[in-house]
Amino acid sequence: MFNQESYRLWKQRIQEQKISGVTIPEWCEKNQLSPHAYYYWRKIIRTHKEDPTVSQSTSFAEINQTEKISVSSCGVSLTWKDVSIQISSKQEALLAAEVIRALQSSC
Repeated sequence: MFNQESYRLWKQRIQEQKISGVTIPEWCEKNQLSPHAYYYWRKIIRTHKEDPTVSQSTSFAEINQTEKISVSSCGVSLTWKDVSIQISSKQEALLAAEVIRALQSSC
């Protein structure tokens, strides 16, 4: 069907395009990728809503009043216990998403 590396790579690329705020053709040209390949992989990822390479489980996290989530025009700040994450750029958002995925898979 498709290999795991390609699936993960294209899933990340599609997320990056969404975050970029530019059109798909513009993003593809800027990143030297074929729009045809982009649409092909977007269809595969939409069809396989869950990454077939990762075992799926549900995790819950309780949010108390002591935890803070704030949003400003400069980004997002998440605070939980003694941990604080500030996201103010596309790269930081992608990194935070990867950290959250890694935490989810380890739970």
